[in-house]
Amino acid sequence: MPDINYAAWKFWIDLLVLVVVTIHILYTWWSNKEKVTKKLFQQQEAEIAKRPTADDVKQLIKDRMPTCSNHLDRTAANERGLSGLQLEVARLPNKDELIRAHNRLDEALNKVENLAGKMSSTDRKLDLVLEELLRREK
Repeated sequence: MPDINYAAWKFWIDLLVLVVVTIHILYTWWSNKEKVTKKLFQQQEAEIAKRPTADDVKQLIKDRMPTCSNHLDRTAANERGLSGLQLEVARLPNKDELIRAHNRLDEALNKVENLAGKMSSTDRKLDLVLEELLRREK
């Protein structure tokens, strides 16, 4: 019986298995790469198909025009109202004018208080005069 070198046979079989597995890995990678690339292209094409066309955009703009013109009309009305408010605010007195008016009101209040005091003293004097006259008549 011939002497078989099992270590050499094991080396060559292991080398053959390594080459076959490497070829299998490369083939799997190459075939899946094309599948993944094809799937990505299909996803991109589907996404592009979902996008609105130029006609769709024109129709959307045409549909929105009445709303936009209403908005512009309302905005113009608001601006007119705002300019009216600005005129009213411009006519309001400033701080110095308010201080002067407050001081004038304080002066008028002091004068009224003085007059009220004088009136009460005059009222008291009149009561005393009437009382004296009533005593003399008796």
